[in-house]
Amino acid sequence: MAEKALKSKLSPETVKTLSETISKNRSNRDIVFFGANSAIKECLLKDYGIETNLEATGIKEKVDKNRIMWNTLKGKSKKYFVVVSVSSNTDKLRKNLIDYGYNEFVDFIFTKDAATNKRAIIKPNSGNYADIYGNFVHSAKFSVKLGPNVRDTKIYVDDSVKTTGKCRILVYGNGGGSIVIGKDCKFSANTIKIFDNSTVNIGDGFTCGENTEIHAVSNSTINIGKDCMFSYDCQIFSGDGHAIFDTLTGNRTNDNAEKMVINIGDHVWACMRSMILNKSVIGNSSIVAAGAIVKGTFPNNCVIAGNPAKIVKKNVSWSRGRADNDISDCGEENVNLTEITDK
Repeated sequence: MAEKALKSKLSPETVKTLSETISKNRSNRDIVFFGANSAIKECLLKDYGIETNLEATGIKEKVDKNRIMWNTLKGKSKKYFVVVSVSSNTDKLRKNLIDYGYNEFVDFIFTKDAATNKRAIIKPNSGNYADIYGNFVHSAKFSVKLGPNVRDTKIYVDDSVKTTGKCRILVYGNGGGSIVIGKDCKFSANTIKIFDNSTVNIGDGFTCGENTEIHAVSNSTINIGKDCMFSYDCQIFSGDGHAIFDTLTGNRTNDNAEKMVINIGDHVWACMRSMILNKSVIGNSSIVAAGAIVKGTFPNNCVIAGNPAKIVKKNVSWSRGRADNDISDCGEENVNLTEITDK
């Protein structure tokens, strides 16, 4: 097995990130480099006091006191942390290490992945994904795309979630956000988009029709309760998406530094083509009518309709069954009197 040095030059920031990851994960193990990378070695020594002289090779004639054969790494993940800095045969090398009993990012890393300045596209049902940038994804039936600068983003989709069509999670900006999707949810060709430091929480039993999308802009939170039902072509936007300025003062009028929140209660039904906008609160067991544009605070057990949306009916609940004829089908916990807020 011949080594081919990695030609892509690592930026100082990437070198520092890789060195920090190695220092954090090595757990007093010997660090073995496969392929030269003097910048990382220098950073480890300077910033963390870790001297690394041990290398792996696929060429028997190169073995000496500081070089060991690649295949001797087998079964020794408790002794070695491996850093791979070669540009060729990376898929084969990754498979070798996994077969040898090593876990990626826990027992080994590839510097090539960092050099390309890409994150990842995680396919559905591909297990857990983690990287040197602090991202973690358990995506179940969703595909997940992480943008090139995304860091420290956590995504967990419960394994019981079911999907039809292409369901996607897209992460933009610099990361720092999170998505949690609970048990027994159903999605149909839906997209969830999150930006810097945004959060999306979806409760158990959520169901969603085709082409409904959730957009969590920077510094925002979207909370959706349990047993909610959204029809097709619905939209949830936690912000304006773009900056708006007052032309007289020059001041921005929709400051994204402010934390923006949408709170949707339990057992809420949003009908087709409805839209729920930033800073909206919808109480439990309410109904958002077809085509409604919702912005504001609304109580439980009411019907919200129009543009701008208003309460058009109070003291209602709903059930999922098309042929249900008894109010008990709504669920005892969902049958309450409308609570009127100050607004």
